[in-house]
Amino acid sequence: MKIPQKFSLLQRENALIVVAGKEGAVFYEISNEEVSKKLEIRLPKEREEREGFFARGGRGRIFEMGGVFEPKKRKKIKKLIGEIEKNLREVLEKDSKEKIYLFVPAYLSKRMISTVEKIANGKVRLIKKGNFLSSHPLKLLELIVKQHEAKKVIPISDEAKKLLDRFKTVKHFFKKSK
Repeated sequence: MKIPQKFSLLQRENALIVVAGKEGAVFYEISNEEVSKKLEIRLPKEREEREGFFARGGRGRIFEMGGVFEPKKRKKIKKLIGEIEKNLREVLEKDSKEKIYLFVPAYLSKRMISTVEKIANGKVRLIKKGNFLSSHPLKLLELIVKQHEAKKVIPISDEAKKLLDRFKTVKHFFKKSK
């Protein structure tokens, strides 16, 4: 899909958007003034046994023991990150990207960031925490542009610069002593 004019900042970029979620991931490619879905990863739903360990007894012995059902969340996350890592390596081997924008849920963020940084060698430009797996690509572009605009430096007047410089030189006198 063509990138709208209001996102002109991104029209000349050669980038990859990685959106991860609980049950999958989507890779979008930004190039030649277009956004296109490069790859989609969906983990198959596994059948979960809703059983725990229970024992019963009687006549002065143990009457009940039990175990609580625990979903295999860690195993699922490990499998998802492994799939993302494998596919990201393939995508970056085929097409070299200048920037990577990462959208992940908070509970996946540490592992995803370390994995992507390891593969991308410092190309990650934005990390946004949240569930954006079902979001439209234009919504993702809007979030990227907002982040770019927030980083813009507003020029200040000469008088304000002098005050800031003076504060920096005097600041060490006001530190609390222990």
